[in-house]
Amino acid sequence: MIRVTRIAAGAVLVAAVSGCAADGPALSGTAAASGQLRVGLVEWRIIASSTALTAGVDHLTITNTGTTGHDLYISGPGVRAHTDLLPPGMSATLTVTTRPGSTLALTCEVPGHEQAGMRSTITVTG
Repeated sequence: MIRVTRIAAGAVLVAAVSGCAADGPALSGTAAASGQLRVGLVEWRIIASSTALTAGVDHLTITNTGTTGHDLYISGPGVRAHTDLLPPGMSATLTVTTRPGSTLALTCEVPGHEQAGMRSTITVTG
């Protein structure tokens, strides 16, 4: 399921990825409770609210806090999910079912963006 909503660009970074510093993510080492993860897309980074998820049904809220269009592709064992291209200030929600002990790859599939640094991983714990 993908839901796209428009939100005010000025409030996006704070609401979508609170706890993330402007020069990089301020991530906790603990797993996010199964169910929710916030992901920010900005030139040329993917910033997640946690480096880990607890296995189960997870809802990821993806927000483009950048100045150009971005998307998010998530892949891992049994997981393939993709947002549409998100213009600046837009958000989408992806729901995935994750397996314990796996690693999810997060990438922006806009040509050249992954190579510019828009890639990350999330560990799924048990």
